[in-house]
Amino acid sequence: MAKLWKLAQFVIGLSLGYLIPCLYGPSLPDPPPSVSLPTHTSANMAKPLLPLFVGVMTARKYLSTRACSVWRAWGKEVIELGGEIRFFVGEGDTVEAAPGEWCGVPLVVLNGVEDGAYPPQEKSFMMLAWMWDNFGSKARWFLRADDDVFVKVEQLVEFLRPINDSEPQYIGQAGRGRGLEEGKLDLDWNQNFCMGGPGVVLSWTTLSLMRDQIPSCLASLVTSHEDVEVGRCVARSTGRACTWAYDMQTLFYHSSGGKDDKGSEVVPAKVGERVLQHALTIHPLKQPENMENMAVKVASSKRTEVRTRALKARVMAAKLAEDLPAGSVPEVEMLDGDLLDNLSVLKGPWDLILNHQLYSVKAGGARRKVPQHLAEGLTRVVGHVLDVINAEASEKGRIIEFRDLFYAYVHTDPKYGLTYILDLLLLYKRYKGNKMTVKVRRHVYVRQPFLPLVAMLEEEDQESNPPSVPVLSGDGGLGVAQDTRQSVTVIVPVAGEKKIPVVRRFLENYEKEVLSQLQPARLVMVVFKEEEGDSQMEAAVREGTEALESNYPGYDFTVTVLSMSFNRGVGMMAGIKLCVKSELLLLIDVDIQFSGEALDLVRSFSKPGEQVYFPIVFSMFKGEKEGYWRDFGFGIMSAYKQDIERVQGFNTTITGWGKEDVDLYERFLSTNISIFRAPTPHLVHRYHPVTCSPSLPTTQAAMCKSSKASNYLPLGELVDKILNSSLLNG
Repeated sequence: MAKLWKLAQFVIGLSLGYLIPCLYGPSLPDPPPSVSLPTHTSANMAKPLLPLFVGVMTARKYLSTRACSVWRAWGKEVIELGGEIRFFVGEGDTVEAAPGEWCGVPLVVLNGVEDGAYPPQEKSFMMLAWMWDNFGSKARWFLRADDDVFVKVEQLVEFLRPINDSEPQYIGQAGRGRGLEEGKLDLDWNQNFCMGGPGVVLSWTTLSLMRDQIPSCLASLVTSHEDVEVGRCVARSTGRACTWAYDMQTLFYHSSGGKDDKGSEVVPAKVGERVLQHALTIHPLKQPENMENMAVKVASSKRTEVRTRALKARVMAAKLAEDLPAGSVPEVEMLDGDLLDNLSVLKGPWDLILNHQLYSVKAGGARRKVPQHLAEGLTRVVGHVLDVINAEASEKGRIIEFRDLFYAYVHTDPKYGLTYILDLLLLYKRYKGNKMTVKVRRHVYVRQPFLPLVAMLEEEDQESNPPSVPVLSGDGGLGVAQDTRQSVTVIVPVAGEKKIPVVRRFLENYEKEVLSQLQPARLVMVVFKEEEGDSQMEAAVREGTEALESNYPGYDFTVTVLSMSFNRGVGMMAGIKLCVKSELLLLIDVDIQFSGEALDLVRSFSKPGEQVYFPIVFSMFKGEKEGYWRDFGFGIMSAYKQDIERVQGFNTTITGWGKEDVDLYERFLSTNISIFRAPTPHLVHRYHPVTCSPSLPTTQAAMCKSSKASNYLPLGELVDKILNSSLLNG
């Protein structure tokens, strides 16, 4: 009986364990409707399927410009590799009124579609319908492209080859809307769309399931964005979302920014080497000359890569020949076996790059800016190092990102080429298993041999400018999971069109001293919109912070706008309200230039409930050659939010120049919180003219005039001006 009772208890417990979660647990979302996958009609036919069909959506007014440049730059390559391509326009008044050729372009006119209608939602959907109706049984993959995207066709075909086209596939760079659009595109939390600009790839299975839904998708548009609606239609037809993979931002490259955030024109001469190497598509290139120059640049890069592989093969052959009997291999074909990996064969001095400055023995050891050709070489070398390290990153569930270059030794030799010894700060991210993010420091030895000389005959009056390559800099996420330092929230109020260059200078300084040094920090910028239509400052701030956010994902940037005249106290309090009580705040002005050490001082001298920090900054005179310690200034301070709230923050009734900082300082004096005050060379007030309004109260007016006079010139120059003035010399 005891055994039977135990068995019964076990069965009852097992049943309850299954039923209770079902009855009381949270309901799961409904599964997507089951999709019956079609069978490709030509799967058993002898004729092989096309690897790719490309539909380029253009307009009649661009046929002789953008469309022709696409055809010359990469369109013909689609056909050369066994694919097909068509250019799609709507009905219009152009002479070309029926399908045919336009400068060699295979053209399709979509009947019943207005060519100039914008947004081109109907044109896009009808193009997809035409693609399936005419090539659905003939191709494996379909690329929907605009006339301003460059496609590396061979690499795209190779990328798609191992992917199962019999499954619904929707491939591209995922988006959810930018700026004010985000959250307003009627997308669920787990929905997205493939951005149309860099191109969208659909498997034949996806297009087949989508074809019958196109009329209903067109009849139920929710937004004015063509790519969003295509994504919604794909989701309705297949239940699939756009590829979320982080790599898609690189593979389907979109240069952000530009008018209405539709993309900033890509200039081939300024394209980064890593983009050129890894991107499958590059967008946007609206200027025909940029489209065709990109084709030349890609072909040149491919040629260099082939010659490099050939050089490596010859060096390997030379090493193998060392073990063969003498004379068995013609010496004329052999290279020096030490060409790539023997450091001891190098003679002569090495140049040093430290803090992004070049110290060269040949130039007398003087410090100077890193030359463009050397900066380009370093950028390519570091990119190559990361490519080698990350060759099997996806399989291993980790990624290595570049953060900074501590120093580099560079040696140039006419025989062995350029040799680098690099000290790199890298970021190790593991996203499988035990997730972690760690900063690592590695020494790397790289040799970049010269390729064989190529003789070229150029006309004497021909000018050629070397490509411009950005100076080596970090890019990527925050990665400070192991950093135990207190994060600092920097709050900056700004106003006025004249301050836009100062804002840009401040953001450059913030990138150099905070972001590139992996300082744990957050930036809050309060923008005053002083007049109706005064949007230039807001646009400049958002453009700058969005660019930094793109380059340093993981860092927090907050921009808030106040529609009123500038009031420093109000601005600071608006920024403070966006923070939590435990945050450490640094209240600063946009004219302040600071270093990373300044944030360390903020952490050291600000203690919650015990101490606040009012540093004495160094203020520059007019001309910025000399300066003085601004011991009467209290505008720059740091404290925890809870301590600022303890004294009720700034007096927001104070208007005009000054006094709000002195008032806050005096409020802290009336508490038992200690005030730490000391000069710091890591906070510098850059010179700017001071305007004292005639309407200022007497106290503020006196303070303003005193500050204006103190900032004007150093005492020595003032004495010289007076002694040499006409007042004394008649």
